[in-house]
Amino acid sequence: DNLRTNGEAFAYIVLEVPEFEDISVDYGRDIAEKLVKVVADSLVQCFGHVASIFRMYGCHFGIAKRNICSEEIVVTAHTWQNSLKSIREIDGRQVMVHGEFAFAQGFEKESVQEIVELASRRLNEKLTGRTDGSDERADLIKGYLNMMPLPYLIARLIMDDEGKNPVDIEILYANKRYCEITGKGSSELIGRKYTEVFHSTNNQKWLDIGYRAAFGEYIYSRTYSYSMKHWVNFIAAPSTSAGTFSMVFIKMFDEAKQSEEPMAEHIVNEIGSKDKLIRRDRVHGGNIFT
Repeated sequence: DNLRTNGEAFAYIVLEVPEFEDISVDYGRDIAEKLVKVVADSLVQCFGHVASIFRMYGCHFGIAKRNICSEEIVVTAHTWQNSLKSIREIDGRQVMVHGEFAFAQGFEKESVQEIVELASRRLNEKLTGRTDGSDERADLIKGYLNMMPLPYLIARLIMDDEGKNPVDIEILYANKRYCEITGKGSSELIGRKYTEVFHSTNNQKWLDIGYRAAFGEYIYSRTYSYSMKHWVNFIAAPSTSAGTFSMVFIKMFDEAKQSEEPMAEHIVNEIGSKDKLIRRDRVHGGNIFT
């Protein structure tokens, strides 16, 4: 909770050059990819090296940056849009492109998933001129999450017959990166129980984490992942439906791959000996992006 503990708020910005697909069709993929590099360079020049800039797909980018107000985002994005007007040719081929953008501030929603959805929905409305809910929007948002460079999942707790204790976790969504690292296809994960997929009985810590997140806690911590066979840093937070939670894995440690023994001392020291735990009353709102 950077806003609360360090006074640091994060914003998530999505940007797109819609002409990418047309250029790819007209001039070929190589020319289109060279356009992507030019656009990426312009984003770095405008938003700076301290921003986390990543390509989602095509010529569509996401940016996470801390302590940037809405007015500064708009001014910087307009500067980026103006820089695109100077792009007249790519590798000798004449082009004319423009950029669209939208953003969401961390304080607007309670979870990373909701912030990504909000920014993506706003951009989609700009690109399509539509403001109504639709299956297309849901598919677009799922596409954004699927192209995230970090492993991400949404899960639901399975409680015992008395409804008091968690006994398993049902995976509701897993993005492409999570599937790649675990070596499982989405069809093997979605709708399945964690114990069925990974055949692990040492799940109590993950059940406790899921229980706490599903019931309102925002957790930044480190533990061993049996699905990834790594020690991992992760963020867990309540998701949009009751009894569900989302989780993003932000760092893995190769030194501990395929070993659940305690990590080497230098790794523990790098993380810190104490977990960072944020408790929040959902009535007052909050999110793991702030």
